[in-house]
Amino acid sequence: MSRAKKVMEETNDPLDAMLARLQFSGIRDQLDSLLDEAARVSNRVVASASAFSA
Repeated sequence: MSRAKKVMEETNDPLDAMLARLQFSGIRDQLDSLLDEAARVSNRVVASASAFSA
């Protein structure tokens, strides 16, 4: 059994299953980091905008 099929059978997360099927399972951590950074930047922008409008 291939690793991708094994991961697909072991996970309930649809993203994990898709990434495993496409053999991009290593990219999940990179995507997670990018999303975290985007959220931090977004929060800084909102905080700055509210500071200037107050």
